[in-house]
Amino acid sequence: MVDRFPAVWAAQGAGRISAAHSRVIVDAGSGLESPDHREAYSAVILPLAEVESPNRLRALARRVAERFAPTTVSERHRRARSQRRVWATDGEDGMATLHTHAPAALVHGMFDRLSQMAHALRVENLRAKRRAARDGDEFEADDRTVDEIRADLLADLVLSGQPTGHDSEDGLLATISARIEITVPVTTLMDDDAHEGSGAPDAEAAPPAELDGVIPIDVDTARRLAGQTKGWERVLTHPITGRVLAVDRYRPSGHLRRHLRARDQRCRFPACGVAARKCDLDHNHAASTGGATCESNLASFCRRHHVLKHHTPWHVEQKPGGVMEWTSPIGRTYIDTPPAPNTVIFTESDAVRAPF
Repeated sequence: MVDRFPAVWAAQGAGRISAAHSRVIVDAGSGLESPDHREAYSAVILPLAEVESPNRLRALARRVAERFAPTTVSERHRRARSQRRVWATDGEDGMATLHTHAPAALVHGMFDRLSQMAHALRVENLRAKRRAARDGDEFEADDRTVDEIRADLLADLVLSGQPTGHDSEDGLLATISARIEITVPVTTLMDDDAHEGSGAPDAEAAPPAELDGVIPIDVDTARRLAGQTKGWERVLTHPITGRVLAVDRYRPSGHLRRHLRARDQRCRFPACGVAARKCDLDHNHAASTGGATCESNLASFCRRHHVLKHHTPWHVEQKPGGVMEWTSPIGRTYIDTPPAPNTVIFTESDAVRAPF
């Protein structure tokens, strides 16, 4: 202000405008490089600043500065559009902020649509509340503020909406879902009843979950996400040092499921013919006691024989090559080998030898 806008500095020193007015004027004229343009801009805006509040002056200052700008707003906007981006910053108490830098028309349009939807929900909720009170019905009111609803609507639209303006013909983008990584101590996942008398900490004292190993996540959110997830990565740690010993996945991946269906083809209980696609994939060595989620520890069992395995004296052990060894309650052993796949097998005698 002192070096580039001396007239503004003098007006503030004389008490004609406030420091807030000066900041607005300097910010709006920061793109004026020519001293003559800055002087002309100051001459026009200072009389307006003397009669307007800083808040009202902001729009006027931008409009006046545009008259003296060396390039048009269209030219500058085309350059500025290349800087559009979205980024996130972490906050405290398990919160974060999503920022977007984009054309003003789009940003204000997005905000206006979110606001309209938020107010519409509020109005409808109040109507429903009045109807329930009139009819004597129970009603659980939505007590969220408009700001809270706006934030929830944005999350809903981004996480579950369809990018119709950008998607490919085969819907490539529509198949993409959000992915985050949260580490949750097992005691945190235990409900309040399980904590009682178990020696484990209660819900309030349970160790917090962490997003990307850095950001604390509250217990309720961790439990809800854990209950909805499609797969778990189990991290086994040393009980004293906390060092990671092994990592595996409780639920088999799609690739592993396809592999096991192709290998087993049917339920692996002797003489059972239920197709593998209708069977459960079960850990032979239970995951809860350290069993790995891998080909050599999983097999296909129909629901009947899955229950039989867990709730009767029948016992099964998986041998190399996917061979299942069942032991009956009276000690008899039954071997079930993976059925031969429907494929072509070559032997040495089938080889076609080229003549010399």
